[in-house]
Amino acid sequence: MTYPHGQTAFPSIQDCLAKIGALEARMASVESRIDAALRAAHSGTVQATRGKSLPLPAPDAWLNEPKNNIEIRRAPSKLAHLKGKRMADLSADDLTELAGFLVWCADKDDQKARENPRDAEAQKAGEYSKFRRRDAQLAMAWARRAEEDGRLAAQAGPLSDDEAARLADNDIPF
Repeated sequence: MTYPHGQTAFPSIQDCLAKIGALEARMASVESRIDAALRAAHSGTVQATRGKSLPLPAPDAWLNEPKNNIEIRRAPSKLAHLKGKRMADLSADDLTELAGFLVWCADKDDQKARENPRDAEAQKAGEYSKFRRRDAQLAMAWARRAEEDGRLAAQAGPLSDDEAARLADNDIPF
């Protein structure tokens, strides 16, 4: 007797389960790639240098509003020198690093909200992640403007005696 697909006998249960397990693994891999692509499309991110996922810059019209020249209140230790400064006064490299930090914080907030659906504090953090992503977009827009203007390179000039003495004291924050 011949069975479908030219088989002479049905495969054993173990063979069927092994094939089902392999298919489930492949499906999980595909689903995770689709989820990552949807998250990237939803948040407006693009792959940038050094493997970081950075947001697309905000429109230039946003930068003309004074409220969008944000004062940096929180930064990682290697960017601690940014605290208290406004985005318009920073270099493009510092703003790109800051944008990466803000996206990382937003991702952590989203993850916290997903893992703790009944925790009100976690849900509030998840809601605020959109503001961190917006600030990251602003940082990228200010970085683009700083690169285009080239104003920071011209402003750098030689160090004053006070700045040179401060740097010589090994007070570098990283």
